[in-house]
Amino acid sequence: MRTHPRPFLLALACSSAVLGVGLLLPIWYKTCDIVGCCGARSPVPLWKGLVGLPRVSQYEFDRTKYDNGTNGLILLSVTGGVGVGVFRACRPRTRPIDADDYSEGPLGSHPDGRL
Repeated sequence: MRTHPRPFLLALACSSAVLGVGLLLPIWYKTCDIVGCCGARSPVPLWKGLVGLPRVSQYEFDRTKYDNGTNGLILLSVTGGVGVGVFRACRPRTRPIDADDYSEGPLGSHPDGRL
């Protein structure tokens, strides 16, 4: 049986759209205005946070790594869930060829005698 690529491509497109929107949301935290040992955290879009990641100090990384990791994991989970949901909703339903030869009885399915 030939599988059609349409459900996979639609799921990929929907997952990409969700990931694109998620990259624009301010879910990544950066520490700014560090004065002594105190700093204020400000939310920025994920792509801006990842662009400045190599230049951050160890203090800034330690202060925000739990929240940033959690938010990134949530975004990836939602993206994957949307892809799986769209794929399962769009894939063609198949019915076994021999399904008409069986009927449901009180003890389960049994042959109904047709050939």
